[in-house]
Amino acid sequence: MAYKSTNNLFRILGVTITAACLFSYIFMNNKDLLRKAFLRVKGQPIDVHLQTRQTQGAAAIIKTERWGPGQTAIVVIDMWDQHWHQCRIGDRIQELAPAINCFLVAARKKNILVIHAPSDVVWHYESHPARKKVQKIPQAKSLRDLFGKENKGLPIESRGEEPQIDALVQDCSWGCVRGQPWTQQSEVIKIRDHDLITAKGGEIWSILEFYGIKNIIVVGVHADGCILSRSFGLRNLVRSGKRVVLCRDLTDVLCDDQGRIGVHAQALQKALAYIEENICPTMLSSDITYKPPFRFVDR
Repeated sequence: MAYKSTNNLFRILGVTITAACLFSYIFMNNKDLLRKAFLRVKGQPIDVHLQTRQTQGAAAIIKTERWGPGQTAIVVIDMWDQHWHQCRIGDRIQELAPAINCFLVAARKKNILVIHAPSDVVWHYESHPARKKVQKIPQAKSLRDLFGKENKGLPIESRGEEPQIDALVQDCSWGCVRGQPWTQQSEVIKIRDHDLITAKGGEIWSILEFYGIKNIIVVGVHADGCILSRSFGLRNLVRSGKRVVLCRDLTDVLCDDQGRIGVHAQALQKALAYIEENICPTMLSSDITYKPPFRFVDR
C-alpha cells in the first residue's frame, strides 16, 4: 500500500510539474497573455490637437486626431533631480516637474502607458518594479540597430537651419560648470509600479513593439538637445514610423535669459517652430488633463 501511495504521489507530482512547465512556456511566448498580465486595457479614445508648420515663420496648422489610449505611450526624457545649470535653466526644470507629474496622473487614468527615461541614472532604479518589468520584455529585432545610437538630423531638416538655442548659455550669468550632478529623476515626478523605466533606445523600441504602441507623446528636456538627439529622442522615434508628438508646454530649451524679459519665451518658440516644421507635430497637455496648459513663471 505504501508503495502504491508513493507511486501515485510521484505521478501527481510529475503531472503537476509538466503542466506548470507547459503553462510557463505558453505564458512566456504569448504577447497577448503577457499584456493582460501587465493590466493593459483599451480605455476610451482621446482627441489630440496636433500643430505643425509648413515653412519657417508660417502660421501654425492644427488638426485633430483620435487615438486609442492602449496604443499610446508617454516618454519622459531627462527630468533629473539636478542639472549642471544652476541658473534659470535648472530652476525651470524644477518648475516643470509638478506639471509633468500632473500630466502623468491624468494619462494613467486613461490607461496610457508611461515610460520614464532618465539618462545616466537608471541604475538608481534597478530594484524598482517598473525597471524589473522592462527586463522581462523580449527584445524586438526590427529596427533595434536604429535605436542603439544617438541620432542625427532627418533628411527634411537640411532645408532649415537648426536653432542654436544653447549658444545663449555660453555666457551663463551664474558661471555654471558642465558636469553630471544628477542622481535620479526628480522625485516630484512619481514612478508607479505599472510604469516602465529605461534609458536605452533598444529597450524603448522593444517596449513599443511589445505593447503595440502606435502613438508616442514626448515630454521633458531639452527641446534643443536631448529631446532631439537621444537614441530614443524625437528623430529616431519619427524614423521608426510611429506617430510622434512633442508636448510643447511640457518641455524647455537651454536658455539663460539672465533676467531679460521675453528672451526665454522667444528661444522656446523658435525651437518649437523648428520641430513643428521639420520633425513632428506638437500638442498641449490640456488634451489629456483637460486643464489649462502649463506656463513658466515670467521672472
